[in-house]
Amino acid sequence: MLNIDQLAQDRIKALLNPIDIPTLRSKHEQFAVELRRKDRNERYARRRRVKEDASTSICQSLQETLTRKLPPSRPELDLVAAGLHSPDPHQRLQALRTLRQLATCCLTPACTAVLELGVVERVAELCRRKGEEGRKEAYWALCNLASTFLTEEVVRVGGVDVFWLGLQTQDREVLELSLLGLGNIAAESSQLRDQLLLHDLHSQMVSIIGNTDLTLIPVIRAGIWALSKLVHGEPWVSMQVCQKALPVFCAVLDHKDSEIAIESLWALADICGSGDEQRIQAVLNTGSVQFSLTHLLGSDAVMRAALKLTGKLLLGTVTQVHTMVNMGVLGGLERVLGCSEWRVRKEALWCLSNIAAASGALGRMMMEHTIFGKALGQIENENADIRLEASWLLSNLALIGRDSACIKLLNWGILDLIPETLKDRNCRLVCNMLDVCAALLLAADRESEQGGRLGNSLVTLMLDGDVHLTIEKLVSSGNEEIARKAEQILQRFFSMELEDDYLAHNQA
Repeated sequence: MLNIDQLAQDRIKALLNPIDIPTLRSKHEQFAVELRRKDRNERYARRRRVKEDASTSICQSLQETLTRKLPPSRPELDLVAAGLHSPDPHQRLQALRTLRQLATCCLTPACTAVLELGVVERVAELCRRKGEEGRKEAYWALCNLASTFLTEEVVRVGGVDVFWLGLQTQDREVLELSLLGLGNIAAESSQLRDQLLLHDLHSQMVSIIGNTDLTLIPVIRAGIWALSKLVHGEPWVSMQVCQKALPVFCAVLDHKDSEIAIESLWALADICGSGDEQRIQAVLNTGSVQFSLTHLLGSDAVMRAALKLTGKLLLGTVTQVHTMVNMGVLGGLERVLGCSEWRVRKEALWCLSNIAAASGALGRMMMEHTIFGKALGQIENENADIRLEASWLLSNLALIGRDSACIKLLNWGILDLIPETLKDRNCRLVCNMLDVCAALLLAADRESEQGGRLGNSLVTLMLDGDVHLTIEKLVSSGNEEIARKAEQILQRFFSMELEDDYLAHNQA
């Protein structure tokens, strides 16, 4: 229990005692020191928090940029550039990883900042450092930068030499990234592609792919892709380059990785060029055509690549196209026409159109095949691109197949399809179908000269149906070519009056 009297006496005694000034001053100074230390610590802590908050803000901004694939801002690039020049290997590694991811975003708005900061040159320098902890990340970043608008800057700072050095390494990832980087440079322009070819890069890639275990899929995939870029584009590369690359592309056509097979098929299509007999024969001699035919019903990606190669091969000579037909290309294309993907059906019709354009005999051979009925029905497809390709097929058959093909078209009921096709919005399609009409009428005229009555019969059918009326309307078309062709048909085939006895015969 607290003693009140004792407490009062203690207070009185304290008041009567004299004050110790030095002790009081010492306590005051000690308190002041503690106060200043606390204030300094708080200010330092506040400053650290500001710096940490700014860093966190930048990181959040970078994360948002990477997530939404937005162009990086100047503060973000400044932060990355500072990290690239940091003496701390860990910070350089983090900066390279960030730059590698940023390179997949749109860097065009930041073009000036990237060049001013010397980012590309610094990354190339880090790639050359053998002992650099983040060397692999540096190769990755430089490879991604080579796929952007900065490709020429990568070449200027010695990127080709850096990637060439990477081809000599035993590190599989660096080898893969070097192949991809060189492929990115070759894909930028034909000038850069030709510069790489002057250094015999294609021979180096052929050697790497040939000496790499096919189970190392990433390296094989990167090598095939890069090599395909060296044979892609116009002007076409020389046959010497193609002859070196052909065996490699054919050797991996049956690879279990579909991407490798797809790239090889596209590369073979590029080697064919645009109907060059020598190039097409070189591909035919490899026997790769059989592979493309047997894979027409594979996955969508493989099917499209195989169709592109088939179509390019069908641009060759009559003998070459005949070889393709004898190998069973019509049966493969017939199965493809049943595909639900409209792009695939369009490519198949393009292939058939190439066969019809090769010779009349090949066109008539196609019309004897069961594929023709399916192809003819595509002219009524709801897809405009498919209808256009079907119109090219019909015009090639009518113009090149001549009389016998035109008669078969009439027997198939082409007159019932013409009126609607002449009302199509695609001017090229309408022109093609007007060519079909003219070819049919010419064939009918020649048949009537030989003693038949098809000529007048066909004119009568067109007069009685909607064909003649539709052609008359096309004379006033705003398209000059359509109006000219329609007028020529009317003047040549419908300006004469039919004989009374023939009209009576038809009416009977």
